[in-house]
Amino acid sequence: MPEEDEKEFAEKLRASRRNRIRSVGDAKDAVKKNFSLYKYIETEDYIFVGMAFAVALLKDISDFPGIGSLPLIGTAVTLMATIFIGAAMYLAGAKGQRKSKMFFQRALAYISGTGAEFIFGLDFLPIETLMVGYLYYLLLKERAESKKE
Repeated sequence: MPEEDEKEFAEKLRASRRNRIRSVGDAKDAVKKNFSLYKYIETEDYIFVGMAFAVALLKDISDFPGIGSLPLIGTAVTLMATIFIGAAMYLAGAKGQRKSKMFFQRALAYISGTGAEFIFGLDFLPIETLMVGYLYYLLLKERAESKKE
C-alpha cells in the first residue's frame, strides 16, 4: 500500500514537472511577443504619447500636495487631464484611420482609471500614468495586429 502511494506521488510529480516546463515556455513566448511591439513605435508617438505621459505625471504629482485631492478642484483637474490624455492618445492612433478593435478595452481603461482617481486614498497612486502606459500598450498591440492583416 505505501509503495502504491509513493508511485502515485512520483507520477504526479513527474506530470507536474512536465507541465511546468511547458508553461515556462509559454511565458517566454508571451514575453517575446510583447517585447516585439517596439517595432511599431512611430515618431509621432514621442509627441502625443509624451504629452499624455507628461500630463498624467503632473496630475499624479498634484495629488501629493493636496491639489488633486480637493473635492471640487481635484475633480476638475482629473477630468481635464483625462480628456487631454484621451485626445492625445486618439491623435497618436489616428494616423492610419483604422477602426479600433480594442474600443471596449480602451473605454474600460479610461473609466476605471478615472474612477479610481475619485476614490480618496487611491488617488495618491500613479493611476493616470499607469493608465497611459496601458493605453499605449494597447495602441502598439493594435498596430501590430493591423500590420498582420
